[in-house]
Amino acid sequence: MEQQLNSVYVIISDKELLRDTDEEAHKQFVKLTRELHQEILQSSLVTKDFSLRFSCVDPQQGRKRLATCTRYLIKS
Repeated sequence: MEQQLNSVYVIISDKELLRDTDEEAHKQFVKLTRELHQEILQSSLVTKDFSLRFSCVDPQQGRKRLATCTRYLIKS
């Protein structure tokens, strides 16, 4: 049985805790995630299938966190 990778999922969660402790580090994190997304889109190897924003609760601190799950399909 031959298996092939045909999609990649990228999950990025909002670093609200980071923003609370170091605003500059949070800005850098946001900048890096945007650059990563742009680099992935500019690649000729994948296409964006969908992006889904959702929220979840941090079990340790009880805070609501925002996250984004993006699926990229690998071109054949």
